[in-house]
Parts: sequence; C-alpha cells; structure tokens
Amino acid sequence: MHSYSLKALFKFGAICFFLSICLVCITSLSHLRQAINVTDQIVDQSIVEMHFTMELQLALVQVAMPVNDYIIHANPAEQTNYHQQKNNVMQLYERLANVPTLQPEQRNILDKARQLWIDTEKLGNIIMVIKSPIGNPDAAEKMEQFDSLIDDIVRQLDAIHTIINQQTKSRHQTLHQIKIDASTLIVMLSIAGLFVAIIGGLLLSRSFFPPLHILCQSMEFFSSGQLDHRIKEKMPAEFQKLAHGFNAMAEKLQKTHSELEKQSIQDSLTICFNRRKFVLDLATAFARACRYQKPLSLLLIDLDHFKSVNDTYGHLAGDHVLKEVANTMHQQLRSTDTLYRYGGEEFTALLPETNQAGAHIIAERIREHIAKTPIHVNNSQYITVTTSIGLACYPQDTTNQRELIEKADHAVYMAKKSGRNRVCHDTPPSTH
Repeated sequence: MHSYSLKALFKFGAICFFLSICLVCITSLSHLRQAINVTDQIVDQSIVEMHFTMELQLALVQVAMPVNDYIIHANPAEQTNYHQQKNNVMQLYERLANVPTLQPEQRNILDKARQLWIDTEKLGNIIMVIKSPIGNPDAAEKMEQFDSLIDDIVRQLDAIHTIINQQTKSRHQTLHQIKIDASTLIVMLSIAGLFVAIIGGLLLSRSFFPPLHILCQSMEFFSSGQLDHRIKEKMPAEFQKLAHGFNAMAEKLQKTHSELEKQSIQDSLTICFNRRKFVLDLATAFARACRYQKPLSLLLIDLDHFKSVNDTYGHLAGDHVLKEVANTMHQQLRSTDTLYRYGGEEFTALLPETNQAGAHIIAERIREHIAKTPIHVNNSQYITVTTSIGLACYPQDTTNQRELIEKADHAVYMAKKSGRNRVCHDTPPSTH
C-alpha cells in the first residue's frame, strides 16, 4: 500500500483548486464577452434597421399629405411639397438599402416595396398635374388608388419589422443559452474546487458567485425585454466593470427604444401627437364609444391663409405660429381631450363623451382664443391668425368611423366657403 504525503496532497489539492478557479474565471469572462457581443448586435443592428424602416414608413405617410391637400384645395404649393417629400422617400430607401446588416429576405422585401413605390410615384405625378382636382371624380379615384398603394408599401415594410423581431428573439435565446452554459460550467468547476479545498472555496465563493449570479440574472431580465433593469449591487472590481458595461448598454438600448417610440407618434415641431397616432386613437375611441353608447366628437381645425404667413414672414415664423397655435389649443382643451397635428396647418382633436353641443362650445372657445391671441414674429412684429373648424359627432351625425372624418372635413370646407374664422357642423338631413 502506497503512502501519500500530506504536503503533496495539499499541493495537489491547492493546484486543482486554483486551476478550477482559473477555469471558472476564464469561462465566465468568455461567456460574458459572448453575451456582450450578442447584445451589441441587438443594439447596433436591430435598432438601426428598425429606425430606418420606421423613418421610411413615416415618410411614406407624409408623402400622401400634399397629394391629399392638392386634391382638396388645388394649391400649387403642394406640388413643390410633394416633390420634396417623394425625394425624401427615395433618400430613405437608399439609406435603408445601404444598411450592411440587412438580410437577403429583408432586401427582397425592400426591393418589392421600392418597385411598388415607383408605381405609386408615377400615380402621384399624374395627380399633381391635374388642373382642376377639386370635385374631380377621376382625381378622387386616383387619390384612393394612391392611398391604397401607400398603405400596401407600409404593410410590406412591416414585414421587415417582423424579421427584426425574429432576429432579436433569436439573439435573446442565444443570450439565454450562454447563461445556461456559463452557469453549468461554473457550478461543475466550483464543485470540483470545493471538494479539494472546502475552506478556500467557501471564502472565495463569497466574493465570486453572488456577483456572477447577479450578472446571469440580469442577462435573463434583459433578454426577456426588461430594459429598465440595472445592476446596483456592489461587487469586485472586475465584475463591477462588467456591471457598468451592462448598465451602459441597457441605458443606451432603453433610450433608443424610447426615442423611436416617441418619434413614431409625435410631431417634432408642435409636440402634438401625429397623424399615425390619431388613426390609432380614433379607432380605439370610436370602438369604446360604440361599446358603451357614449358620444364622441371630432374637431378638424385648419389655419386660415397660413400660406400667406409663410410667404410674408418666412417658414421659420410659420413654424413658430404653428407651435403657438398648438399651445393655445392645448390650453383650451380638457384633460380628457387629445390634440393631433393632422398635416401641414391642419389639426384634429378627439373629444370623448362629448355631444354636438358640448363640442361646439369647445370649438368656439378654441377659435376665439386663437383669433384674439397675438403671436410674436420677426423681431417686434405681432400677428393674429384665425381658424376654420369643422365638427362631427357620433352618433348624432354618423355611426361610421370613416364618415366621421369625412363629415368633419366637409364642415371645414363649409367654414372656408362661408368666410373662414368660424365653426361649422355638417348636419345630415333627417331621414324621418
């Protein structure tokens, strides 16, 4: 029977223990580095692609505005605006196409959307040279085709979002697998070290395993979409540096995600909600009004002779006027009401649980305050602007969501035709 030296056993155990600790450190750092790389891909690839795609979708929605306005008002200035907007769309197509991380499937979707845009642009060019578009049935039919094509392109681009989400989920699963692999290897190596030197293992585990568990748990939170999670616990300097890196990446991703959400629903000039948000909110508000049999009123507000403000004082002054008018309208609306910039100098307001009479009072209050509020432009000059407001109410005027917008739009036309600076209500004739 062979005898073993205690000193040799101790040395062997110490070597095994420190080797296991080294392997634990190397393994954990390697997996954490992989996790950081995957997270960087999520931030640098998915967010960039999503941002450019959302910008392109927003530009496509905006390019329809001057075409709609030209059909309604036959204003030649909308032709210039239309050409600027369509040039912006093409530039955004090029920017998105030049993103190096786009997958072949995404590029195929983008190519199809671009080809459909070429057809849409041709139709838009035809509409914008119609000499008498107001009341022209052919122009109206072409406008419906134009809007339909825009909607088709936006829906096609939504498929890029779907692919981005799938890629992000896949990377989240990779992060989860990295966590499992790291945890498994660390536990196995730690057990081996503890068998050789229990006391040393217990001492080292107090400063090693808790922060590692926090990092793994944080990766799980982050991979599940909890972007507000942060590592706040104190830990050794090496892990503290990783924690700071994790927190910095989480902060960057959360900020970018929040900014993208904000840009997608807010008008950057007036800080009102935008047309896209209006479409979503109107559908929700209309469904709620139908479900609970409550009235719902819609105001369509158009600034009178706004082109002359831009022509006389410049577009910067015009932008300032839009912001001041929006601020005045916010002050006159109730906390339950919501204001949106519909496009150009047009605004809309949703008034939930408000009947025709109540909506008329609010509309008159808005009109009066705007008309009597001087606005400072260009040094010491002050001007006042007026508004034409169209009003429509559910269910008094219509029980159809689309007709609610159409009636409010027609009421604005009546206000303009009647001399401007007034509130009009397109009341249908009684069928009884």
